[in-house]
Amino acid sequence: ADHGGGHQEAWHERPWRHRPWGTAHGGRSWPHQRVRPTHFVAVRLFSREIQRRVQQLQQWFVAKDPLYERCLVPLKRLHSALLLTCVEEGREQQARDACADAGRSIREFLGSEPV
Repeated sequence: ADHGGGHQEAWHERPWRHRPWGTAHGGRSWPHQRVRPTHFVAVRLFSREIQRRVQQLQQWFVAKDPLYERCLVPLKRLHSALLLTCVEEGREQQARDACADAGRSIREFLGSEPV
């Protein structure tokens, strides 16, 4: 994708901030700067087997305490978060483009396999 200035970037070279979540890397100490994520990347889970198992787990929770009923993720919206990130202000469109590029690559990789 061309993001201005004629520079082509692969989908994995993206505008997220790279901040260490821990305090050590290779014996070096990093300053502990915790940046709160602003976005997440997820995939929808369409597999009937996965949805069936999640439904069983949800029923188990509700059987333990009916208040959990209000917290359930509807099976039609079931997803798995792949990563949390902080998108720099002003680079939101770049992040959207990166996700679209990654989505195409993932669909090519998976072929017709349902997730």
